Amino acid sequence: MSADMLSNDPAAHPQSAAAETPEASPLHTPPAAEAAPGPEEDALPQAAGGEPSAAEAQEDNAPHYLALKYTFFTPKRGDLCGAFCLIYDGHSTKTVNQTLWLTRADTQITFKPSEPWRSFMRLLSQLGPYDAIWGEKLNAILPDLFPEADRAALFEERRLDVKRALLRVENEIRHGFERATHNFFNVASDVELLTRKDLEEAGLLDPTGSPSAESDEARDDGERAENPFEEMIVQCLPVIDPVWGKVASELAPNDVVEVTLKNNAGTAGLVQKFLESTNQSPTFPVEEIDRREDKTYIYLRISPDILGLLTLTKDLRLKTKRAVVEKERRMVALDDLFFFAMLGVSVVGLLLAVRYLFM
Repeated sequence: MSADMLSNDPAAHPQSAAAETPEASPLHTPPAAEAAPGPEEDALPQAAGGEPSAAEAQEDNAPHYLALKYTFFTPKRGDLCGAFCLIYDGHSTKTVNQTLWLTRADTQITFKPSEPWRSFMRLLSQLGPYDAIWGEKLNAILPDLFPEADRAALFEERRLDVKRALLRVENEIRHGFERATHNFFNVASDVELLTRKDLEEAGLLDPTGSPSAESDEARDDGERAENPFEEMIVQCLPVIDPVWGKVASELAPNDVVEVTLKNNAGTAGLVQKFLESTNQSPTFPVEEIDRREDKTYIYLRISPDILGLLTLTKDLRLKTKRAVVEKERRMVALDDLFFFAMLGVSVVGLLLAVRYLFM
C-alpha cells in the first residue's frame, strides 16, 4: 500500500482540510444579545417553520459521514479480486451503505481507493462477474471486522493522524478476509469525508437524514440510469434453434436461455472472458419478461448485480437449456434404437447362417 493513498495532506482530502478551519456558529449568540431580548427572538420560531436556517444549511454541508474505500486481491491472478465502499455516520457509526464486489476473473484492479467515492462505486462491477458465494460471505463478516469503536476512532482521527488509524483498520480487515478465504491479499485503502447533502444527492439518504427507503420497484428508468449503485446491463443477442427451440412468447422466469454477448468491451468483455476461462457457455436464467406491442424485453440474470438484456421484435424460437437436454435425450433414444436394430439384424443373420450350415 503506497503512502500517497493514506496521505494526510489537506490537498488530498479537501473536505477534511475545510473542516479544520473553525467557523463562528450562527447558534452562538454574544452575551449582549442574550441579555437584550428583542424582535430577533420572535423571529426564531418563524425561521424554524419556514425556510431552512443558516445553522441547518451549515449542518447539511458539514462532513458528518465517512466513506472507507478498500481494494484487495490475491497475488495469484484468477483467485480472488475485490473492492468495497462502506459509508457510515461518523457520530452514530451506523452504516449508511455497504457495497462489496468480488470476482474470480483473471483481471487486475485498474482503479485506486483515492478515486472519488461515486466513481469508485461505479467501477466496482468492472472487476468481473460477481462471485456470489465468496461475495456474500465477505459482505457478512465485514461489519464485524470494522466495529463501532474502530469507526469512531477513524472518524475522530481523520484530521489528526488518519494514516495510522487507517493502517490499523486496513490490517484488521485484511486479516479477517484472509482467515475467511485462506488466501493472502494485497490491499489498499483510503477515506473520504462526506456531507449529508452528498448522500441525499446520491439517493442514499432521504431529506430527513435517515437511510432512503425508496425501493427499486418505485424508481423510474431515468432514476435508474442516474443512480451509480444500480445493476449493470449487458446487451445480448439471441441464439436461434428453429427445431428444438422454445418460442419467446412461451418463455417464463427461471427458463435458462443461451445467448451471445453483443460486444466484447466493458462489462460484457469481462463476462465473456470469465466464461471462456471457465469453459462455460453463455446460458443464463430469465429474470423478467417485459412484453410490449412491438418488442419483447427479456432480462437475464448473469450475476447478482449484472443483468443481460435480450431485445426481440419477433416471436423467435430461442435455444434453451431444456431444449438442449430434450434434444440430447432424443438423440440418445435414436442411437439406442439404431443399436438395437443393428443387433437384431445381426442375430437374424447369425441364425440364417447356422441354418444354412447345419441344414
